Amino acid sequence: MGIIVSDFDGVIVRSRRSDKTFVWQQTIESDLGLSKEIQAKLFPTTQWTDILVGNEAFERHLASLFRQHNLTISVDTFIDYWLSKDLNWHPDVLGLFRDLKSQGHQLFIATNQDKVRANFLRNLPEVQELFSEVFASSDLGFVKPSPDFFRCLKQKLGARDTRVVFVDDSLNNVSAADELGFLGIHFDPDLDPNSSVMSLRAALSPLL
Repeated sequence: MGIIVSDFDGVIVRSRRSDKTFVWQQTIESDLGLSKEIQAKLFPTTQWTDILVGNEAFERHLASLFRQHNLTISVDTFIDYWLSKDLNWHPDVLGLFRDLKSQGHQLFIATNQDKVRANFLRNLPEVQELFSEVFASSDLGFVKPSPDFFRCLKQKLGARDTRVVFVDDSLNNVSAADELGFLGIHFDPDLDPNSSVMSLRAALSPLL
């Protein structure tokens, strides 16, 4: 039986709309009163890598941002909203992974996530049902597509002599995984959902 590792955002959940905006952005201004100016600062480019590798706390950044703009919204309120709105499951992908798990394959998630969302994902029933473990950048200390991310991932999996399948919606991540000995499969986010799943199923057909 094989080992299959999948990205989370863009594969298991569809986190962006066709216009490339995030799903959670669609109603946040009316629901929480956060303007587009504030939204653009929620996930800061300059600090985000440090947050993703666990060197800085996302909550601390949010608290500072909200204070600077005299916002009354609490950090916990925003995080709860963001986490709940950012779960647009891809049911056909879940169905495919259920098929693979029922046939004895081991499934894992490898994802760039801050500590808050990584812990949230681990407690989701859908994740606990299908995946043996979630490997997050904030735990590994590196972000995809860094080769060190995939070296740490391979070490955690303990799969020295096994070809591990790696599924991601980023070609850069797939290429980096290939170079480290994984069998990379691109889940094309620009295809319509049915075509994306059909393409993934076809790529995984030797395992089915």
